Amino acid sequence: MHCKNEWGKACADMKTSNSATWRMLHNIMSTRPTPTNLVVEGGREIPLTSAANHLVSFFKTKATRHPRAKVPQTPPRPTGLLRALTRHELNVALGCMSHATACGPDDVYNEALAHLPKIARVALLRTFNRSLSRGIVPREWKRGTIVPILKPGKPSGRVDSYRPVTLTSTLAKLMERILHGRLRHLVQSDNQAGFRADRSSTDALMWLRAHVQPTNASKTPLTSAVFVDFSRAFDSVDHDLLLKRLQQLDVDPYLVRWTLSFLRDRQVRARMGHRHYSRVKTFTCGVPQGTVLGPLLFNVFMDVLSADLDRSGAQHYFYADDLTIIARGRDRELVLNQALDALDHWSRAHFMDVNVGKTKVCNFRSRSDAPVVRYRGTELAVDDAPKLLGVTFNKHRGFGHHTQTMKSKCQKSLLQLSAICNTVLGASRDAIRCFHLAMVTSYMQYACAAWFGIASATDLATLDSIQARGARLACGLPATTNTHDSLLEANLDSVSETAKYLTYKTFLLSTLRGGSRADNVTRCFPPSSEIGKLHTEITEAYGPVEPLTDAPSLNPRIRIRPCTLQAVTKEMADSVKKRASDETIAHRHPADYELWTDGSYVAETSSVAGAALLFAKGIESYTTVSVCGKGRSSLRSECLALHAGLHRVIADRTLHRGQRLLVASDSQSLLTALRCHTARTTNSTFTECVEMLNGLADRGVKICLQFVFGHCGVSRNELADVASNAAHGCSTRYPLWHKDALSIARGKIATEASKKLEARESHRRRVVGLRPTKTKHLTGVRLLDCLASQARTNWSPYWGDLHRTMSPSAPKACRFCSNPPTSSSVAPPIAQSRKRGRTTDAVECPECSIVLASRSSGVGHLRATHGYPHQEALRLLRSAPPAPPGDRTGPHKCPYCPRKFRFVPTVNRHVVEKHRDEARIRRARPAAQPATSPTPSGPCHLCSFTSRTKAGLTSHLLRTHNFDRRLPKRHRSNDCEESVEHLLFHCPRFSALRIKHAIRPPGDPDQWFERRIPEFLVDALQLLDDPSDCRTGELPSVTASLKKSSAEARVLSCAKFIFSNCKPFIKTAANAVATLIGCASRSLKKRARD
Repeated sequence: MHCKNEWGKACADMKTSNSATWRMLHNIMSTRPTPTNLVVEGGREIPLTSAANHLVSFFKTKATRHPRAKVPQTPPRPTGLLRALTRHELNVALGCMSHATACGPDDVYNEALAHLPKIARVALLRTFNRSLSRGIVPREWKRGTIVPILKPGKPSGRVDSYRPVTLTSTLAKLMERILHGRLRHLVQSDNQAGFRADRSSTDALMWLRAHVQPTNASKTPLTSAVFVDFSRAFDSVDHDLLLKRLQQLDVDPYLVRWTLSFLRDRQVRARMGHRHYSRVKTFTCGVPQGTVLGPLLFNVFMDVLSADLDRSGAQHYFYADDLTIIARGRDRELVLNQALDALDHWSRAHFMDVNVGKTKVCNFRSRSDAPVVRYRGTELAVDDAPKLLGVTFNKHRGFGHHTQTMKSKCQKSLLQLSAICNTVLGASRDAIRCFHLAMVTSYMQYACAAWFGIASATDLATLDSIQARGARLACGLPATTNTHDSLLEANLDSVSETAKYLTYKTFLLSTLRGGSRADNVTRCFPPSSEIGKLHTEITEAYGPVEPLTDAPSLNPRIRIRPCTLQAVTKEMADSVKKRASDETIAHRHPADYELWTDGSYVAETSSVAGAALLFAKGIESYTTVSVCGKGRSSLRSECLALHAGLHRVIADRTLHRGQRLLVASDSQSLLTALRCHTARTTNSTFTECVEMLNGLADRGVKICLQFVFGHCGVSRNELADVASNAAHGCSTRYPLWHKDALSIARGKIATEASKKLEARESHRRRVVGLRPTKTKHLTGVRLLDCLASQARTNWSPYWGDLHRTMSPSAPKACRFCSNPPTSSSVAPPIAQSRKRGRTTDAVECPECSIVLASRSSGVGHLRATHGYPHQEALRLLRSAPPAPPGDRTGPHKCPYCPRKFRFVPTVNRHVVEKHRDEARIRRARPAAQPATSPTPSGPCHLCSFTSRTKAGLTSHLLRTHNFDRRLPKRHRSNDCEESVEHLLFHCPRFSALRIKHAIRPPGDPDQWFERRIPEFLVDALQLLDDPSDCRTGELPSVTASLKKSSAEARVLSCAKFIFSNCKPFIKTAANAVATLIGCASRSLKKRARD
């Protein structure tokens, strides 16, 4: 009990922001690492230092220059003018550096560089420019520490299963990031998606799906794909060939010299653990993994192969070093072999090997006549379920293999979560929900656009069941709780809804960016598909969506101040905010022109409008510019107002060099977006705002963007607010913002899901509707939160139908009303009856009281003797009470005479012949009636369809409206009188408890989310405790009142099995304790019971 309480306390203190919590969660139920040649050599253990030497020696063999490769020669020092690194580039690079990362050999963290003062940044920039001008990289910057990372699914006993990630100097990474901004334009190919901005693995997967499994599969020709696997691709990049490639692309000679010095003679060492290092080795080939420039240089190196494959006629796509080659039609064998010959020629010339054993071929939608594909004379193996970037494709239409892979992975994560929570003890609901989103939901949502629309309804139902299981763990609900009620209790969306939204997001962004990505998503989701229909519905109602463009970075001379001079918050009085705003504007004077902007948003009509007022110095009159459009955010309206005002300023040509422009706005979100803006892809309106501000700054205009408080009496801001409210419906209209289109799509998907849920009758929907349970509804006590969730769903092992299912001997009537517990008497023990569902127990005939050996014999007796149909006989015997004790193998007596028979069929024949009238033979079989047309079962409540049978109506609802009106599996009708509503509002036993907890009459949905409901149930359930357990004369604790009598036996048997047979599954003491208190997997528990 002490260990159990300690483990419960540790779980209750789990925080999602604590790294120790994630490590403990990962170690639960994880297998122990097996002895490998990295730790054991010749039957004896070796130190970690020797293991590090093994790894660095293996990495050096791959990162050594090929014997036929040339030694790169340093180019001569350029005579041209150096384009020096600027302070703006340094500030942008510092802003892009991620924090909370490991440091390099120099022990300098990124946080230290981010807080450098101005004078230190100037000195650092001078050092960078001197290194670039001389083409020399400091020796300390070329030193690295290799941290071996085990590849997913690879055996830990092989040295080639580890990926060498190098930790380098943070100063070197900072300069690399600056140079990366100057070199990233070198990779412009549409066939490479790895390590590029606005590209992801989803692009590669969508390209493959568009070619092998589009929506209309009947029009797809036969397709064959080769999945090429390179052997140590990053470590095989030849420096001399890379140098020539950079010179062919006309790269700045200063950058070429610096890059060659950065790659040449790198000294590295491997680290095992935290302090065990290997010997230092010198690498003469490859690009280091873990640097900023390494992936970009690798993409530049692979561009030559992409050009060679284009000339061969085969379609291909790269994601880093993952190459996929596709050929379609009858001549696909010839095309693939030509492409592999080109790959062979390139690999020999560039000293990069192909792993033939891992290179696979898949012939999609082909049952025979498969092409023979060879590489260097070796026939490639065929794989009917290839895996690309973590997604498993099927040879034929569907994604069943990928669904099963996700299911097995998610079940392992759910098993880890089940060890830290139960109904009484464990982490909070929000913590478990966060763990579930990070460990389970994120895995199911990965690249969902690649399988949405192809995955079957069964696959989606499987993923929804996994999501619901995590929701039940978070809320402490039984395993048979309704799926949709569980998701509402945990405030989680179903996987099908989330996948549809993320797929539409991928479709919309790819369409707006244009190019080959737009063609791929259009082929996968034509207008007739579900995603295509959603997009058509949005564009017809709100107009076209604004395209995406590449926005430049903002001119550093533009000053942006998203706050006032004084520390004033929005919660303060209006007079304080007005005074602070006026003082700030007065401090910025004199300004030759002032531009006051404001936006307006109407949620009912999804309309946005903006107005800009232009004031000249010393003149109270102003010029008003008004615009409007469709949208769902105030940021969009403020952006429209700024765009219209700047456009008017430039059109008037009133500003000249040296003049000042003050832009005042009450939108902190707009000013913050401008202040944090970097060169990236965004909507065209925002891009034009940045370009107009840069154009004015280049003309010598001094621009300042200042924040002022709105709706507090600032005169010019109030004028702009009035003008923006009156701008709705003006002639100048803007297209829909893509973020607003996504918001509209999310709302439509949620509305569609709500309509399906409204048609499903459940206790939770009846009492609280479709309101999800949020954080503000939680009490902070695990037990109370679980009881509250069980009360809203009316599905609990402590009362109602589930309690009767788990305890068949429990009466149908309320235990509190029919037989209230007393303190003077002890209730007699209830004999354990047979478990429902067993067919080997003896049964008693409900008609003639004959005892039969099994249920199957009883069904045959009712059919032969009493004329019952099979289903009706089975139903009667399932609900019949247990048979009285007696000998089941002895002679059977006739119920109507003294004769005895040896077998039951003989008794049946005797009763039919001699006692036909007494036994009421054929009573249950209806008399023959004239044939009549079947009456309709009823009309569909969603359309005008009418079915003649109930099965036909069920099939129509499922196929046409995707609505399953059948009850959930293992659920029974709510026929128990002891429901939660009866306990809360009607049971006379709890009149005093209702007054104590202030329970309001039924019909108030708000009180179902209040603390009074679970506290009432705790007090009510304590009345069912046995008074003999009260050692001190007081009521037992809440934890003791909710225990099961069989819990101790289950825990002991499970613990005995685990400590004797399952030691490899226990890595930590916390895992052992979690298993002891009943948190082991179902398979372990089942084996323990056996």
